Amino acid sequence: MNKLVLIKLLAVVTTLYAGIAQAQAQPRHLKAQYSLFEPIPKAVRDMDEGPVKQYLLETLKKEAGKVFTLYFADGQYAFALSNNDNASGEFIITDKHSTLVNMATGTRHGCEIIIDKQFLISDSIAATPQWTMSDETETIAGKSCIKASCGDTVVWFSNEIPIPIGPNALFGLPGLVLKATMRDTHSQEMVTFTLQNVEFVETVPQFALPTNLPTLTRREFDKLFKQKMQQFDAIGK
Repeated sequence: MNKLVLIKLLAVVTTLYAGIAQAQAQPRHLKAQYSLFEPIPKAVRDMDEGPVKQYLLETLKKEAGKVFTLYFADGQYAFALSNNDNASGEFIITDKHSTLVNMATGTRHGCEIIIDKQFLISDSIAATPQWTMSDETETIAGKSCIKASCGDTVVWFSNEIPIPIGPNALFGLPGLVLKATMRDTHSQEMVTFTLQNVEFVETVPQFALPTNLPTLTRREFDKLFKQKMQQFDAIGK
């Protein structure tokens, strides 16, 4: 399935769900919250004791127990830290694992971090993952889920919520992903998102991107990340 077909599929799902919800006089915007389990990266665990390792451990400790919110509304998919839903009515797409996808334009924006510096990454929607379905089932948050995998990524999705998305920009399955374990792009550690609750709401905040961050393409960021990690490894030795 190419990008154009995916965009059309998501548009059809959005329109279909909106029609069903409207016919049933129910709100049509999806809101789901996920907890994140993120282990200490092996690269940090293996570092010699010292101020650099201590700084990283303290930073990771502060990030433990994060909760993310996913919104799906009007052809847009937003995923970011729950406390980014601020008093001004904006939902700011910032921090690692955050993303904003516009199905109509096929564009994706997300935030990445190198040590303590953030970057805004802008690119196109990736090709649809080739999911392998399993016969295994599990009940999560009261919903019957089916197991599927693609490479290192293992998910549990529910046909009871026919929205083809999930945390951290997952997509392409015939239902909402309620649990996902995947390899972090840069730390190479396995992280897990687990649904805490899901509901359909009348309104959602305005989705917004940070305006004070350097903007890079995915290729530019990956190149910069590699350079910085090589420098960082040299300092830790």
